[in-house]
Amino acid sequence: MRHFRPSLRQAGVTEQQWRIMRCIEGTKGLEAKTIARECFILSPSLSRILNSLETSGIITRRQNDNDMRSQKIQLTPKGRRLFDRHAKESAAIYEKIESRLGKKNLASLIATLKEVEQALSED
Repeated sequence: MRHFRPSLRQAGVTEQQWRIMRCIEGTKGLEAKTIARECFILSPSLSRILNSLETSGIITRRQNDNDMRSQKIQLTPKGRRLFDRHAKESAAIYEKIESRLGKKNLASLIATLKEVEQALSED
């Protein structure tokens, strides 16, 4: 993450906010419990982060049509623009990492991390 932090700071978002934005990007909205699970963020922390993102106009919440007790969270147009700008910088950082590690080593690392995630989530 140390390679990404300066860019995130410049974009005005935290690591956790960026993870949430990446999670909901391209969806028609996700429920908070799905975001918490996908982003590995505890619900109380997620609630605080979502409030901050909503206040800054990056996300919006709307009632879930299928369950009025839950909300769908999605990027606003402002959030989409921020995501698009930063995604380009993020991709460039990933390219630098890949050039240093090599494509094969990076693919192996990602596969190993996915195996670790899978093994630890089987409770």
